[in-house]
Amino acid sequence: METVKAKIIIDREVCARLAEWIKPVMSGGHVAVFADTPLANAVYDAKSSMLSSDYKVSALTLDVRAPFSEKLDALRALPEYIRLFVGIGGGEAAELAKIAAGERGALCVPVAAAPSSESFIAPATAKGVFKAPVMVLADKTLIAAAPARLIASGAGLMYSAWITFFDLRYEEYLSGEENPSTQKLKKLLVEFDGVPKDADFPNRLCEYLMRLGIIKQDIGVVGAADAAGQALAYSVDLYQGEAAFVSAYAIAFLYRAYLKNTVGVTDTLLPADKIKTRKLLQKKFGVNYFAGLTSADFAGHNNYFKHSFIVGEYRADLLAAAELFDMREKQRAFRRMYDDAGFALKAKLSVKELLRAVSLSGEIAEGTFLKQMKDIGFLEHCL
Repeated sequence: METVKAKIIIDREVCARLAEWIKPVMSGGHVAVFADTPLANAVYDAKSSMLSSDYKVSALTLDVRAPFSEKLDALRALPEYIRLFVGIGGGEAAELAKIAAGERGALCVPVAAAPSSESFIAPATAKGVFKAPVMVLADKTLIAAAPARLIASGAGLMYSAWITFFDLRYEEYLSGEENPSTQKLKKLLVEFDGVPKDADFPNRLCEYLMRLGIIKQDIGVVGAADAAGQALAYSVDLYQGEAAFVSAYAIAFLYRAYLKNTVGVTDTLLPADKIKTRKLLQKKFGVNYFAGLTSADFAGHNNYFKHSFIVGEYRADLLAAAELFDMREKQRAFRRMYDDAGFALKAKLSVKELLRAVSLSGEIAEGTFLKQMKDIGFLEHCL
């Protein structure tokens, strides 16, 4: 995995001064600047800035309704001599810039125009070859004017990261070693909970998402809420942050239910549903059927008997870690971020779809508490 060591610059009117930021990493050459159609003015500002400094510029506005693959094809059709891709927008624009740059060995610079994603920093992507950004810019003017739903999506990612914190804490008990990322993440999330929801909230949120992306890069694995969110976003019309948030809400409930349960609901054999889950994952998402069938073996770090012992020994400590975050309160905060936040999610998502995504993610989210619950049959017992 390529490590991101990008310089992060958060300033007002970045697009209008883009060439000033780019010069340290690229003295000249051909640049592609792109964004979805609602940000056409930002593309114009960026293009004007680059042209005034004698860069050659290809400017492109993409149909906001077009699927990701079509947008990527539009970037691939640009001239081969482009040496830098500047993507203005949210997480999708950042992903497009990283993939387009990676495929032709160019540089990329995402410009955050909405606080909707941590993928401006995070290098991982399942969509193709990719190039880590040389810097990440954030335009405060654009961010302050971002649609409320995008702001809520970014907040959803921050709230859902509490599940990642819990999984890291659980992993510490399994390994017997402290992970520096655990306390870094906890400190970040506690700070974010105290950020006032005032006019400056979108820009503060963007800063926290950048920091979250750096921590997730250090962690290097996909968390349970992120995995479930990806499964949901794949089949339902939700932003990644929305999907991750509702997944985290459900997972937090399941974690507490499992830790509060004192009656045995586990088995010493692999759950029968494990076979069904692996087949469904292969059919729907292309996950190899055989990979992971040995993850709940009788020896090693992933031994689910060891996991069950750890839970038995440290149940009270793990429950205390789970109760550090109140997802009900976060749900209320999320619903206040725009008028129909809660209703929009209810209209697009059924409980059945949510629980199926959580169950599927329990099979593939390695190293998480959710994976343990899947392996011992708890999810099937409850769901």
